[in-house]
Amino acid sequence: MHDSNGAILDVGRTQRLFTFAQRKILVARDMGCVFPDCMAPPQWTQAHHIIPWQDGGPTSIDNGVLCCSLHHHYLHDRGWTVRLDGGTAWFTPPWSEDMTRRERRNTYHHDRGRH
Repeated sequence: MHDSNGAILDVGRTQRLFTFAQRKILVARDMGCVFPDCMAPPQWTQAHHIIPWQDGGPTSIDNGVLCCSLHHHYLHDRGWTVRLDGGTAWFTPPWSEDMTRRERRNTYHHDRGRH
């Protein structure tokens, strides 16, 4: 899949790392780390595969979110999960951190100035 300028948006399974063009789109959409309450700017983030690469997840905009290093580890090592809904990343904590497992999202990057 390509954007209107010919940049590749979905490289599928041909490569694990997100392309520069994909990262630019993730930055425009996510505006920084998408983990709840995190204020890390885009330059402090890494692209995370929602469906992990090792589990067959594609390297695509629809399967990627930006996370700072700390919160990237929450997803890989602490049992947090993330899903996209209309471009918004929703996180579910593990039972050990929230017995209700209530979904939450980052309100810093997208809700600033909307009071």
